[in-house]
Amino acid sequence: MKKAIVLISLVALFGCTEEEIKDTLSGKTKVFAVESINVEGVTGLDDGTYAVTDSHFANILPDVFPNGTKSDLDNYGIGTHSSSCAKIDTTNPVCFEDGKSCTPTEMKQLNLKVYKIDITDIKSAYENAKFFPTLATELGIQGLNQVNIEAVACP
Repeated sequence: MKKAIVLISLVALFGCTEEEIKDTLSGKTKVFAVESINVEGVTGLDDGTYAVTDSHFANILPDVFPNGTKSDLDNYGIGTHSSSCAKIDTTNPVCFEDGKSCTPTEMKQLNLKVYKIDITDIKSAYENAKFFPTLATELGIQGLNQVNIEAVACP
């Protein structure tokens, strides 16, 4: 019981939602990966939104970048309980590894796919399937700077 109270207090202190606290206590967590990118000023591309898999991004994506797919989760035996969409404003660059793997200034927004998974699968989702835990961005762990993930309606 004391552990649950401490966990709730710590999670609440860092601005997590009630849903995230309930998910954590029930053994679930959310992970995200970038599905598409809004760009401006990329040589050879019109300004707009492109799939993260577009070959034009091969040379400008940060080395550490959450660009896994649902198939990647499936291939590693990571089941999903639900999915949603979100975005990260990258008008100011966002770093995914202690100030190293940062988005270039041409990337203006990252459009995300978010999956709820079992908390026991979080390490595999991060290391194998290239997904990042949403709590890591809020708490500034896993080398992530604090970013604002904003929920949006899925297209």
